[in-house]
Amino acid sequence: MGSFVYLLCKKSKQDVKLIYNRSDDIAYTTKRHPTKITISSYFDDFGKLYGLEVDVLLDSGAYCTLTPVVQARIVLHVAGFYDCEYIKVNSNSYATNTPPNGAFRGFGAPQATFAIERHMDDIANHLGISPLKVREINLPTKDSISVSGAKIDEYQRVRDIFNRAIKESDFDVKYKNKEAYKGIGMALFMHGVGFIGIGENLLDSRTLLEIDESGLVKIKIGSVEMGQGTATVLPQIVADELDIPVEMVKFCVPNTAKVANSGPTVASRTVMIIGDILIRTAKKLKDSIGHYKDFEQYKQNVKDYLALGKGREFSCRYVKPSNIKWDEDKFYGNGYDGYSFGCYVVEVEIDKVDYRVKVTNLYALHDVGEVVNPTLAEGQVEGGIAQGIGYGLYERVIYKDGKVVKPHLSDYIVPMASDLVKPKIFFMDNDEKSKGLGELPVNAPAVAIANAITDALGVEFNSIPITPEDIMEKIC
Repeated sequence: MGSFVYLLCKKSKQDVKLIYNRSDDIAYTTKRHPTKITISSYFDDFGKLYGLEVDVLLDSGAYCTLTPVVQARIVLHVAGFYDCEYIKVNSNSYATNTPPNGAFRGFGAPQATFAIERHMDDIANHLGISPLKVREINLPTKDSISVSGAKIDEYQRVRDIFNRAIKESDFDVKYKNKEAYKGIGMALFMHGVGFIGIGENLLDSRTLLEIDESGLVKIKIGSVEMGQGTATVLPQIVADELDIPVEMVKFCVPNTAKVANSGPTVASRTVMIIGDILIRTAKKLKDSIGHYKDFEQYKQNVKDYLALGKGREFSCRYVKPSNIKWDEDKFYGNGYDGYSFGCYVVEVEIDKVDYRVKVTNLYALHDVGEVVNPTLAEGQVEGGIAQGIGYGLYERVIYKDGKVVKPHLSDYIVPMASDLVKPKIFFMDNDEKSKGLGELPVNAPAVAIANAITDALGVEFNSIPITPEDIMEKIC
């Protein structure tokens, strides 16, 4: 859509804003890639996984926009972080006659998570063991290798969040003592933070801090506030490093002519990637103005420093962590600078008359390292869960001859407040550096719901959304 605005600007030689009405927005903007994932696996009779072969088909739409990046993320997430000796993934994207598909929250990880977590439950059902047991047996160890050949150094974090989820949700007891038309499901998942492979190197992101005579610090970067809390969290990070009141740090609304190019506001990278660069920039500022014991001395140091005429701006750029190795040609190594983890447990109840599904309970556990702002973090989780429930139970895009058939909210169903559940949200308490959170919560609700419905009805549901009509066709 940006290209349309650009062309109109060039032609008219004035500012142009393009505003779509709701039906145009639904009909013409990019959607999450429809994806078909087929998994063949080898488990022994006790539930130990030894081999995975995965075939991924992506519907790219009429043009290739962000399909290669989405496809790469699916490949890196489709085996989860389970311990497996042999993993083979074959992935292809196809052009079709629909509007181009692109990136949406999760960026391919929801599709990948759905596939592997449904498969784990189906294997458990086939073997007659608990879905907890099949996951527990295959949790990563210090020797486990990821799909791209990297050591899973985060193995203990995966184990810790899994065990905490069992404890908080009382999964075992509820799984064994469920009632008719009620079920419980789990999803254990991760999300790679930032751009894939050499992406962060290519962006070469930078940050800029500027101080004035009062000691006020201005954050001047290209990362934008779009409701996710950037304007609050980044000042908190800088203020904490400088040990000054957060009111003395101002997040400047980005103007690309005046700020450092910190890269796009995508891929859950703002806190982890940009926050880390800001910490180093703040340290540079602190080292330059000299040691101070309190806020009053800080302000005096700033005045003395600026009086020397050495400049009021401080900048740093992205540096790839030394332990992260990636071969772009072979698609081999550490795909991301770091990972966030989650484990969700969902309980559902299915109406015996009209087959509507109601999520009655949801436990949402997250490991995102240090949580900078707990209130904003909970808001991110609640929003992601709402979208995940819509993805799993309600939202279906139907095309005919390349056009969206139902481009109105009167027939494109989204969940209302009454369709949602108040989740029980937990964050793991560890010493890890802050990781990305924004996309993590949307990855799991749909598959946890599908696992719970399968548990309730004893019938496999391997595609979404799962509507009352789908349930009726399966069980009648």
